[in-house]
Amino acid sequence: MAWSSGPCCWIIALLAMSCSVSVSAMNCAALQTSLRLNKLPYQGCLVLKRGKAAMLWRAKGDAVYIHFRIMETTKSQQGWFALGMSTMGSMKGADIAMVHKHENGDPARFQVTDCHAEVFATPIKDASQDWTLLSAAVKGSMMSATLTRRLKPCDIDDDMEIRRGLGNFWIFANGPASGPGFAGLQGGFHGSDRGYMFKQILDLLPAGGARAASVDGNADQVIIAEAGKPAALPQSQMQPPRRAADLPADKIAKLSELRWGRSSGRCRSGECYVINSDSSRGASVAGAGLAPLPKIVSLGDGKYYTDVLCSSDIPDAETTYMTCYVRMPTDKRYHITKYTTLYGHKTLVHHSLVYACLRENAQPQVEQLIAESGRGPYNQNTYKQLCEAFYMIGTSPTLPDYEFPTITGLPFGKDSYEYFSIEVHYNNPYGIQGERDSGTGLRLYFTERLRPNEIGILTLGQFLLNIPPGTSEVRANTSYCPTQCSARFKQNITLVAQALHMHGLGKAIYTTRTRRNIARAPLATLSHFDYNFQTWIDLPDDQSVLEPGEELSMTCVFDSSDRTSETHWGFSTQEEMCFWWLYYYPAQDGMGLCLTLGDTELAMCSAEVRDLTDLRDASESGNNQTLTDTVDRIINSTRGLFGQRLKVDRPFNPKAGCVAQPPVR
Repeated sequence: MAWSSGPCCWIIALLAMSCSVSVSAMNCAALQTSLRLNKLPYQGCLVLKRGKAAMLWRAKGDAVYIHFRIMETTKSQQGWFALGMSTMGSMKGADIAMVHKHENGDPARFQVTDCHAEVFATPIKDASQDWTLLSAAVKGSMMSATLTRRLKPCDIDDDMEIRRGLGNFWIFANGPASGPGFAGLQGGFHGSDRGYMFKQILDLLPAGGARAASVDGNADQVIIAEAGKPAALPQSQMQPPRRAADLPADKIAKLSELRWGRSSGRCRSGECYVINSDSSRGASVAGAGLAPLPKIVSLGDGKYYTDVLCSSDIPDAETTYMTCYVRMPTDKRYHITKYTTLYGHKTLVHHSLVYACLRENAQPQVEQLIAESGRGPYNQNTYKQLCEAFYMIGTSPTLPDYEFPTITGLPFGKDSYEYFSIEVHYNNPYGIQGERDSGTGLRLYFTERLRPNEIGILTLGQFLLNIPPGTSEVRANTSYCPTQCSARFKQNITLVAQALHMHGLGKAIYTTRTRRNIARAPLATLSHFDYNFQTWIDLPDDQSVLEPGEELSMTCVFDSSDRTSETHWGFSTQEEMCFWWLYYYPAQDGMGLCLTLGDTELAMCSAEVRDLTDLRDASESGNNQTLTDTVDRIINSTRGLFGQRLKVDRPFNPKAGCVAQPPVR
């Protein structure tokens, strides 16, 4: 069985009922009506694909019960059926429950196999079988079953935990079988008989309706500081900043490796179009007038939407980054409440990003460029991206709108960001010519009725990447947000969502979190990263508070088996990246970057992306004195420091709160 995609965590099998639901009425209301006589009342419902599949669920104690039903199946595709869940929506790394005919050959009996997928191929049977099949049947074109499983099994390698506040992608599929039992599923490809949907299922349950298993092995050790009163750090951690001259020579040599990859899809400082910044030129541009605003549609009650898009002829190069700039209204301050992704080409657009233009640095250059040459598109082979404050990410068009919590908003307008840049990544490996993108970007929904909290963005990442060829597992230097940086938060912050990003060599991303020398549960673990499935990831409710002085870290793992030369950091899909973005509130002044470079302990603790580009330019100059002077300037500005890792006195126990035995019938 070769799966082509799909989030699979646990496959939630289906219950066969004597009553049936018509295909045209395959929705939650109809499905729940059909189960009125069921002794298990369900607390939530999700349509996985209208007219095709839906699931119901109920949590009770430390177990979950799920009814899953697929309609419109053909006899040849009724050999097995399954439902699963994954973090990013890919089959890779998915935890899967598959329902199939019993291995004893009795055509009237079914069984469930708990399995997982490592690649796009037949899933692998788990060593620990944690699903219990309550009932299953195939009736006409309908396949259905009911399963139960612990919320947190102890098979932490292959099973995913079901947690309040944590959304996942749910998939379903069905396909042929060559014989009974799990062995008969080999090669049973589902073809187009599949689908998926994203949902936080436990959030639909009433508070206290399910006893959430403890996910933090050190939860009883945690003391949250009062809001607005950050806890003091141990004095031993408050190491004073050092000068670059104090670094060993090999550390400076490491910093000299900070550069864009040599095949980058972006220009370097010496190759870019240069904005003339002399005062007389600036004055003439100012008289040219401001760029027009995009079309803004009123929804009433102070609510609006607008499309921020970039249209372009698509080059026949394999990798191209195009940028367009847009001016937003500044008559007052606004809050973005949600956004949805818009695609102007179905196949050659890989993704889009929206950056905010920092008022002090980028905005004057953006205004001059627009006055001279318009809002774009600008090919980044020639024009440098002027706005580098990461703000929003365009995800798959099949995903729902990204919506911020109701008490938060992403700001722009008066005394905030006035310009956004829309960056579109085109991936054209076959050199197709004559294609045009009619407009890719985001539809922004915003309000003039400001919400209580503004969203901030925290960026971790590793810019020193030197990946040797022909190696199946290369661990980049761990990048961390040191305690000295996060101690600058004026209060506890609440994490809202996170996104992790690598390119084609990306294999896995591991994160850690340490509070007061005690390891907490990781905020994210992607043991099977898939470049084609990247989106925002939720955080469980019990992990959402970040305390001043905590340490975060991330480690990117790459697979360069198919490469014959070294790979460096860069924007091209043939180069690599290593990023971790976190939405949080309330926004903290002067915080955006929180990361270390290589193993140098040099940490950026600021909103100044310019510091990174200055370091890059200094390293490419080949002059170590220029480089050390740049480092000292950044440290003297307090936007940089030399971090010190926290000592972990108590490691995290991932099995805390798990239940080893599956539920009984």
